[in-house]
Amino acid sequence: MTDGTTDISASADGALYNFRTNGDYVFRGIGNEFKAVYASQSFLVTVQSGEGVCGGRHVTERKIGSSNSQITLPANSTGYITVRMEPGADPDCYLWAGTQLVHGDLNNGGAIRDLPLYAYITNANSIVSFIDIRPITTGNGYVLRMEDGELYAYYKRNGKVTRKKVITKEVE
Repeated sequence: MTDGTTDISASADGALYNFRTNGDYVFRGIGNEFKAVYASQSFLVTVQSGEGVCGGRHVTERKIGSSNSQITLPANSTGYITVRMEPGADPDCYLWAGTQLVHGDLNNGGAIRDLPLYAYITNANSIVSFIDIRPITTGNGYVLRMEDGELYAYYKRNGKVTRKKVITKEVE
């Protein structure tokens, strides 16, 4: 720029946003909070609108794209539905279903990071179990972290940080 200022790259902006938000979560009250709709006798899941943050990157349904708002789960499997952030890919943010959550540090050489939405179990014919694990927050008071293969929520209230294992529930 000619005015003496410098442009800030998307990766530098992501690093700052990651530092400020300190976690991955869905924003409460924006859109439908990535709510899922499915028929138990089908493998097709539709994820509705929402916004959130993953690895310091802003996630919206517009980034995922309406054509990518549906995902077909594999038969006879156990896994997760996530919003996967993969900087440099086209698109860099998409719905993904698989057996492992990836929490790479996008700001220090990591290539992939998942914002977990749901856990599922399927058999040969249908979805057997569908569990809501969306980390939803109204602000900086809630952070989700993967530690030793378990999801933990961190809450900050009155200056005190509380850690709790994420409680899952069956989606209605």
